[in-house]
Amino acid sequence: MKEWSKALKNLSILTQLDLSLVMPLLLLPVFGISLKRSFSLGYWIYIPFFLWPGWFMMTAYKVYLSVCKKEEGEKEKVRTRHLTNISPEKEKSVLRRMFGLL
Repeated sequence: MKEWSKALKNLSILTQLDLSLVMPLLLLPVFGISLKRSFSLGYWIYIPFFLWPGWFMMTAYKVYLSVCKKEEGEKEKVRTRHLTNISPEKEKSVLRRMFGLL
């Protein structure tokens, strides 16, 4: 069951990334054409098409940062969980062995 939740989490991240990349590609032409027709604007209105790769890179970078932050949080949880599961007696014995206080 844990694998399914991980797979679904990865799938949701992938779909979010896809939607973030595809929506500007679909909306910019529609928006540009409607502006050109409504206000009789020139072809300069299509300039946002040239800005789209920058938006793509910014979105991909933000997704990358959020994934890295989540993975770091999960690693920290595992580290903390291992530290809190040690009983005080076992901790004392480990410290004695480490520092040679047998």
